Amino acid sequence: MKQTLPSKIIALLLAGLWSIQSQTGWSAPVPETTGQSGASRQTNPMSHPIGEDVERVLGESISLEIFSRYGGLYQNEALTRYVTLVGKTLAEVTDRPALEYRFAILNSQEEHAFAAPGGFVFVTLGLLQTLRNEAELAGILGHELAHINRKHLLNSWQRLSGDSTPPPFTMAGITQNPNLLEPAIEQMADMLFTRGMDKRLEHEADLDGLEYALRAGYHPAGLHYYLQRLARVQGSIPSVFFTTHPPSTERIQQMIGRLDKQPDTDRLALLAERFKRNLPSQ
Repeated sequence: MKQTLPSKIIALLLAGLWSIQSQTGWSAPVPETTGQSGASRQTNPMSHPIGEDVERVLGESISLEIFSRYGGLYQNEALTRYVTLVGKTLAEVTDRPALEYRFAILNSQEEHAFAAPGGFVFVTLGLLQTLRNEAELAGILGHELAHINRKHLLNSWQRLSGDSTPPPFTMAGITQNPNLLEPAIEQMADMLFTRGMDKRLEHEADLDGLEYALRAGYHPAGLHYYLQRLARVQGSIPSVFFTTHPPSTERIQQMIGRLDKQPDTDRLALLAERFKRNLPSQ
């Protein structure tokens, strides 16, 4: 697998310097108490579960692929800090809050977002420029966080590999045989960039992301609003997003059922003005 990224970008990623940890004066939305259990936990169904250390190594390698394919890192510290703070607000209410999450903006005009195992979340500049408020951003990031929390990509790869999944897929096994990583990364990259995952997993991430947004105090329809606009252009513009995800209209219909069960959402935060202040002028 070729890795053509500049060494500086690789160093930033592996050192974790591309994630801004805090910002003075940040105020998260007031969380909504629903009395519901929300997103359910899911255990790894494979006979050889992958530990967080290996999950992180796989995520770092896939992150390099994402950077390489989508323009590298967008160099705007203030905007990256803002996206990170929204992301970390959501990460704190997921089912894996202790995971070390990293957020980055890709220097691409294509509308897309990605999640890599181990806590890596990406959103393109092009997607950010189409959003209208912070709740929509929270909906996008919540969807990607759900993929990480449920280990969707890892589990999909292990199902694809079946009995051929190498039992020694541990840090010790990888240290002894680094070649174990390459086929795994290639297969996961193929799912991420070309084939997509099972649409059931995408629907699951939609609903979990909606729940994360609600827990954090955001209006839960943020992703729904974005998908409504996306549905109007689906089929008229080329994008790998449309080949790796279920039709937007299908996702919208599923989300409506959940949203209809949420009372008093009108008073929850959209934060359009704060979003506009943080997004650089085009």
